[in-house]
Amino acid sequence: MKSQFDSWTLISRPRPRGRWRSRGRARCIKNCFNYLLLDPRSKLMDPGEGGEQGGEQFRIFVSSIFYIGKGSGNRPFHHLQEAMAHLHSPHIQPSQKVARVLSVWEAGRGVIYIPCFHSSTSAESLTRESCIIDALGVGSLCNERRGSVPGLVSGWPLSRRRQLGVFLLSRAMAIMDLDGRREIHPRDLTV
Repeated sequence: MKSQFDSWTLISRPRPRGRWRSRGRARCIKNCFNYLLLDPRSKLMDPGEGGEQGGEQFRIFVSSIFYIGKGSGNRPFHHLQEAMAHLHSPHIQPSQKVARVLSVWEAGRGVIYIPCFHSSTSAESLTRESCIIDALGVGSLCNERRGSVPGLVSGWPLSRRRQLGVFLLSRAMAIMDLDGRREIHPRDLTV
């Protein structure tokens, strides 16, 4: 099925006479990706397990997301390493994101990490992150900010950015369904 959002050229083109966060060649390097952190304590099931299908499964998927990020390299694991540090220093007040990770771990579960939209420029990843946050609402997430939209998408109305965010979430759910749901526990991390 063809979508109005199948072309990423709108996302990757800078605004005419606009400024990007990075300068020079750095903005053209495609070494970034987006990632989602999910709380597995919902009814989220692996494909083929039965249970909810279609729209209800998408709703459960969306409600399981507690953080959306842009990264390169091992960036997503820095959040989990930060939570590990709090396990050893509980007197420090954790951020909302770290508190959520710790809550998942205390329940005997692991955080689900979904990497998606690889080989993107920094601007493309920032745009995707912001549109997904717009679709979900920052109030339902542990993200501290909405994110920035450095390209042409910044001129779109909020409703269209939210549509793009929902489209990206459906793609992320498809990626999760293909890759499976692997929980990351403290024992899976090196200190």
